[in-house]
Parts: sequence; C-alpha cells; structure tokens
Amino acid sequence: MSLPGDGRGPTDAWTGRSRSDRAVDAGGKTAYCRGMSPSIADLTLAQLKRLVAVKEQIASLETELARILGAVAEEESTPMPTVRKRRLSAKGRAAIAAAARARWAKARAAKAPKSPAKPKRTMSAAARKRMAQVAKARAAGRKTLAAK
Repeated sequence: MSLPGDGRGPTDAWTGRSRSDRAVDAGGKTAYCRGMSPSIADLTLAQLKRLVAVKEQIASLETELARILGAVAEEESTPMPTVRKRRLSAKGRAAIAAAARARWAKARAAKAPKSPAKPKRTMSAAARKRMAQVAKARAAGRKTLAAK
C-alpha cells in the first residue's frame, strides 16, 4: 500500500513490492525486475514441480560426473577406518617414570639449602615452675577482685 504523495507509487498488498518492480511477460506470468527474485511462496504449483524436477536432474548429473572423475558418490562411500589408539608398553612407562624421578632428584639437589634452623629453645624445669606460680597468683588475684 502506498500513501498519497509518498512518491513510491502503488504497491502489491501481498508482497509489499512496488508494482513498478515487476512486469508481466507475454504469457501472463509475473517476471520480477531490478534483481528481485521470487520466493518459493510466489511460485505456482507447475513452477514448483518443474523446480523439483530440475533439482533432481542436477543431483543425478553431479553423481554421474563424480563417477566419471573416479570419485565415489556420498551414498556409496565407505566409512573411514578407525585409527587404533597407541598404547605405551610397561617398559616405556617405567623408563619415563625413572627419568622423571632422576629429573626431580637433580632439581632438589641443585636447590640451595636454607640457613640451618635455629635450635629449638627449651625452658628449664625451674623456669616452668616459676611461670606456673606467677600464673596461679594472677588467677587468685582475679578471683579476689571478682568476689568483691
């Protein structure tokens, strides 16, 4: 539909295309112009049947061409053979493990040792006894404050 004065001219109510974009050929069929190709919905039943026949003909010609060139058509192709998974022998795994252990041993040996650890400080028995007496006196002082 066009609005008066919009300058586009009349449009087809179903397709929304401008009527100037299509022309009618001598047979009364609509031929789209200016690069406008019809959609499948615009085709008649006879045109659809012809379209299907042409597509089938193209498919058969492509299959024949593939046979001529020595290629195998997709329908006749055999599935690809499965590739067997490669497995490592026990001897191979052992060799790899031994090499890894040697690598780690070398890395640990190369690491510089930290400064020697300070000896653990121990407290004499007399010092422990003195600290226990101080803690008991502190607790007794709290009890007397709490009782007041």
